[in-house]
Amino acid sequence: MRKLFLSSIALTIFSISIIVFQLSCQKHVSAQNPNTVASSANNSVVQQLNKIIFKKVVENNDAPSVQIWTANYDGTNAVRVKIKLPDGISFSDDMTPVISPDGQKIFFTAGASSFNGDLYSCNTDGSTVTKIVSKGGPNNNIILGEAY
Repeated sequence: MRKLFLSSIALTIFSISIIVFQLSCQKHVSAQNPNTVASSANNSVVQQLNKIIFKKVVENNDAPSVQIWTANYDGTNAVRVKIKLPDGISFSDDMTPVISPDGQKIFFTAGASSFNGDLYSCNTDGSTVTKIVSKGGPNNNIILGEAY
């Protein structure tokens, strides 16, 4: 009977030590807004926009027009971003717009020819168009990646 009692005490102590170990190793999780995403790059929280950005080619009488649009993930609330490019500059044919993680800027390529454009940015309402990077020569090409 004594061996059974000592075995029970040993198992209880062992069980308690496992519980304490598991609690000490458990990651502390805090509640987050479901529309936020933790950024591992700088341990900050970025607001998730739930928006898509896309280019739309609209057929006009003689020449197609390239436009930038935003919409909700489900396609609702589609809005054209009215960007006024400098004279002689048009969107690149291979342009793929990117929106910044904070939702404040749009990045795209545009240039004097329909290919090999420079890198531009503007506010999400289309204002403040700024050339960020020049392609640097006729044989160079800028391909826009992601904004982060």
